[in-house]
Amino acid sequence: MSLRTYVLAGTLLALSISQAQSGGVKEPSSSTTKTRLQPWLVGLAAVVGFLFIVFVVLIVKRIVYGRDEEEDSESFKNHDDSSSDDENEVKQTNL
Repeated sequence: MSLRTYVLAGTLLALSISQAQSGGVKEPSSSTTKTRLQPWLVGLAAVVGFLFIVFVVLIVKRIVYGRDEEEDSESFKNHDDSSSDDENEVKQTNL
């Protein structure tokens, strides 16, 4: 990977660590009430967060490494050379 990718990843990691540490542990005051999320909502948030991270990683991978158009076009080619005389034959299927 390129140096720019490592710098970006390191910066994001440092930002997340500094934000987590700046919150600290605060004593609840009598005027504020602390509400807790229900366990199913915490699990749902974790799954959505994980899927978002995977989505971002896949987009970044596609941008960084690009996409070889020759590989994509070859996947659609017919590799069956046994019927060279039937190239003009139209095949139709019914569902």
